[in-house]
Amino acid sequence: MEKTYFYATIFFGWLITLALIIFMVVAFKMSMIVIGCILILISLASLLMNIVFMKKGVRNQ
Repeated sequence: MEKTYFYATIFFGWLITLALIIFMVVAFKMSMIVIGCILILISLASLLMNIVFMKKGVRNQ
């Protein structure tokens, strides 16, 4: 994988994760508990995928 593609993918992955966490906090502040809980699960999955992708990229480079 090209380095530029790898770094861009990591950057946008973390950007999406950050946006999900912000939406989760806003959902809890607006008393939308179910949506907040769903966003917690999605945020955790996104966070874990980012970590796995970073480990995979470091190992291959």
